[in-house]
Amino acid sequence: MRAWLCLSIILGGLFLPSPANAHPMGTLPEISGGTVPYKVFSGYATVGSTTLLTVPDDQDFILTGVSNQVSGSGGFSGGNGFEFHSDGVWVLGGSFISSFPHTTFGQNEGRLRIEAGRTLTLSYSGGSPTAAYFVQGYFVAAGSPYRSTIGTILAPATDGTTIIFTAEADRTFIIRSLILYCQGGPANVLVDDVLAIPRHVDAATIGANPSLFAIGKGAMPVPPGATVAIAGESFTGSCDYYLDGQYVQP
Repeated sequence: MRAWLCLSIILGGLFLPSPANAHPMGTLPEISGGTVPYKVFSGYATVGSTTLLTVPDDQDFILTGVSNQVSGSGGFSGGNGFEFHSDGVWVLGGSFISSFPHTTFGQNEGRLRIEAGRTLTLSYSGGSPTAAYFVQGYFVAAGSPYRSTIGTILAPATDGTTIIFTAEADRTFIIRSLILYCQGGPANVLVDDVLAIPRHVDAATIGANPSLFAIGKGAMPVPPGATVAIAGESFTGSCDYYLDGQYVQP
């Protein structure tokens, strides 16, 4: 009996959860301090700028989701609507945070990194009396591998090829979101001048049924030092773009 009891204790110990893995919410991103990393912001905007947070010096904030009540949220860059800024630099806005859940941020799949020590603000330039918003994200340790870029290609530059991102020289980057909103038609996406996403597959285009990169579900590697470019063939005007993803960790 004593031998059986000892064996039971030994076998039972093999199946006990390790203290290092025990966590009430095991799927949360890992950060120091043991705190719940998620953060949300909501309210009704007035014309001007609202400070949402200043990121602690030992953390990055990853903005993942945006929902708002302003139709189109500005359409092409420069329209009236919501915009996000990091230390005064435009990092998100326009059709990429439309009131309809057609893109990455409507699906809570964004990977917009606000770096340690920087201040995230929300600006509103419209006239709607019901400019409601809801924003969410989470904290990770400072120096995280997430990166993003946003911009507008103005005509007549849309007739050629425009580089929008260059990977670091020693790391592979994985594109998770690549959203294009181009007047006149979709665009080709090139990696180091080689066609990577044909414009006719609509994998990176805002539309009624977006897929893959337009909803943050892409997984395309960009080799170290390689460039990502947009090549227009049928543009009639400006082309807005947003890209995010993360570097492969050693």
